[in-house]
Amino acid sequence: MYASTAPSTAVVCGVIGDRMPERSLHFNGPQKTAWDTMEIEDALARLELMSMSEVPSLDDFIHISKTCKKSKNTVLARRLQTQLSAHGLETHGSLGNYLVPMFVECGVVPDAQQAFYKLSDPNDYSWSSLVQGYVNCRQFTQAFDLYGEMKINHIYPGKYASVALLKACAKLKYIERGQELYGEIVKMGCDDDLFAYNSLLDMYAKGGRLAEAQDLFDMLPTRDIVSWNCLVSGYLEHGLGEEALSSYEKMQAEDLDPTPVTFVCGLKASSSMKAIRKGQTIHFEIVKDGYEQNTFIGSTIIDMYSKCGSLEEAKDVFDELLVKDVVAWTALISGYVEHEFFEEAFQYLEQMQCLGVQPNEVTYICALKACSSTGITDKGLVLHEKLIEEGFESAPSIGSILVGMYAKCGSLLEAQDVFDTLTCRDVVSWTALISGYAEHGLLDEAMLCIEKMQVEGMSPDPIMFLCILKTCGSTVAADKGREMHLQLVQEGFECDLFVANTLVDMYGKCGLLEDAQEVFYEMPLHDVISWNALIAGYAQHGLSQEAQKCWEQMLLDGVPANVVSWNTLIQDKAVHGENEAVLKLHAQMQEQGLIPDSVTLVAILTASGNSADSKMGKRVHAQIHRNEHVGMDAIVHTALVDMYAKCGRMVDAQQVFDELPRKDLVGWSALSMGYARQGEFGQFFSLLERMIQQGLLLDDYSLHSVLTTCSHSGLVGKGQILAKHISEEVGFGLSNVHHNCMVDLLGRAGRLDEAAALLEKMPYQPSSVTWSMVLGACQNWGNAELATGAFGEGAITTEDHSALFVLMSNMAAQKGEEIEDL
Repeated sequence: MYASTAPSTAVVCGVIGDRMPERSLHFNGPQKTAWDTMEIEDALARLELMSMSEVPSLDDFIHISKTCKKSKNTVLARRLQTQLSAHGLETHGSLGNYLVPMFVECGVVPDAQQAFYKLSDPNDYSWSSLVQGYVNCRQFTQAFDLYGEMKINHIYPGKYASVALLKACAKLKYIERGQELYGEIVKMGCDDDLFAYNSLLDMYAKGGRLAEAQDLFDMLPTRDIVSWNCLVSGYLEHGLGEEALSSYEKMQAEDLDPTPVTFVCGLKASSSMKAIRKGQTIHFEIVKDGYEQNTFIGSTIIDMYSKCGSLEEAKDVFDELLVKDVVAWTALISGYVEHEFFEEAFQYLEQMQCLGVQPNEVTYICALKACSSTGITDKGLVLHEKLIEEGFESAPSIGSILVGMYAKCGSLLEAQDVFDTLTCRDVVSWTALISGYAEHGLLDEAMLCIEKMQVEGMSPDPIMFLCILKTCGSTVAADKGREMHLQLVQEGFECDLFVANTLVDMYGKCGLLEDAQEVFYEMPLHDVISWNALIAGYAQHGLSQEAQKCWEQMLLDGVPANVVSWNTLIQDKAVHGENEAVLKLHAQMQEQGLIPDSVTLVAILTASGNSADSKMGKRVHAQIHRNEHVGMDAIVHTALVDMYAKCGRMVDAQQVFDELPRKDLVGWSALSMGYARQGEFGQFFSLLERMIQQGLLLDDYSLHSVLTTCSHSGLVGKGQILAKHISEEVGFGLSNVHHNCMVDLLGRAGRLDEAAALLEKMPYQPSSVTWSMVLGACQNWGNAELATGAFGEGAITTEDHSALFVLMSNMAAQKGEEIEDL
């Protein structure tokens, strides 16, 4: 395996002695001092000059190798090896064993490996050095292979090699092998070495054995900052932010000097818990210790503020950085994307590129996610072209994100094209494509993808099925849902709690409540999501009593209701107009200490408006002001406008509307309808003009409501003006429902001739509802002639004319005549 036997040290020394003058025959002390005072370049230059006329002594070579090792200069190290090779000394035991650690220190492991395998008898130091070199370069397989060779050759790694292998075990999560290595360290008597302890601690922490890591940490006789860093980072890596933050705070009490790694761990722990106050304290400590311009720490501070929702502070930190690298830019852009400020994110991406900072893979992933969320395919196409130019398209994570971006934007052909070009199709890319088809209702294509995936030898994961099941529920595709259920059973996923919950939800939405019950009662464990799915199924299909019983059983089983549970029950009561019950449930929810979300608040505000309970509405308004996050929700603000309008408090409604950051059609409609209901048509038409200027129009429901208000209030002129304005000036065609409103409006006002004229001009065939309105008006105003004509037309042109016979019979009875006499 190794090079052919080289001459022993004694023989080599003899050869050198035969060729050299007497002054260089031995290891010469004075000469060594000269080497110490000379620069490495000068030393090698002299070495080359000496090689032309004489062979230098061993200590010349050894001392130069040590100097190369200290300087980590690869070029000089290789020149030294060339000299050794020229003199036939490369395989010499003493000299060759200096080459291996020298190359390892210089970071050129292939050179170290080559030098090692030329040695006839590598010593323990060479073995250990090469092991450390492999680990340093993350060539863990080669490190463990070499460790295996060492054991075969009865060579045991020293402390440093063993610790290096422990690091490899930490990276690879080889816990058992790491424990075996630590046993070797104990045998060497190095078990009290803190460096070894920290490596073992790091291995347990990275491997997810956090209880063992904590136990080991607690029994350490001494702890340095590295010990704490290992523990905190381990908790962070496994999503235990609370434990990470707690450990960080305990570390601060130890009065240790934090390193940059320590600060990064603390910031990440703060961001994981959204603990902005703690993050700000750490930020202050970083500034105090002078690390604020460290680009990695600066980027982590930006990320912390972004994740805690404080984008202004994130931007301030970014602006103060003297060197803004791609990591800092990406942290800022990622924050804006995470909080859905997509336009700002795109602006910073453009600004970054204008300043000559090239995006990295993570930057592009953030930008593509923004495109996915906004549905902006054009920007996605531009980014895709950039990715191709810069060679990022082949990166597995980028490919999957591209597929997902096109799929979410509805560009499914492009998504399929990108997917087809992927060299490596993993579960993530398949899931992105399948989810895209499912979300756009293309269930057959989604299910076909699962079949193709299985043909390619890849097993689908539960997430793929969940995407399809959710679409089955939302589109009421029960047959496809049952088919998916069967496949889930075949794959063995039916016992997965999340899968079972989604099945209950899907069957509930499809109205297959017996199937939902069957899945629910076969589940070994029910969490609050399971109960919520079943309760929602009952509520959605009008089974309020069953929903209430299910709620009560959930509480009896010891499963506490969450906000979603309360929302389901509250919305059920709201749908059935039980406004008092809605407000009572809201009070009970608050007694439980739960904070209402936007869904809850909208339901409460709707109930308050429907019951004209402005006091409750104002209390909710005050609660929104106390909760800034909910207060930013445009849906809640719009519900406030609607509530105040229904309660007749138009000044308050107008004030809330004016405060809306983004005024959409729903907000405009709520305010305008409020003015219409209050008879303030001047304000209504003023708002309508402003809406039209902004390219907005009342929707069918709102227009119908306003016309109905005019009809019931006898405001014929206002209704006619509105209808004329909408149809002639705006160019928005009135629907059959709107024409019915106008017929009803004219009929209630006794303007029957105009109602009849409108009937003749209608672009639609009058329905039985239309003729019933005419007959009702004729009955009220005693116009038998028009009633007879309307009855005749209605009986001929409509299928369901039973209501017309009833109305005509009533008219005849009022006159004491038979229906045939009219």
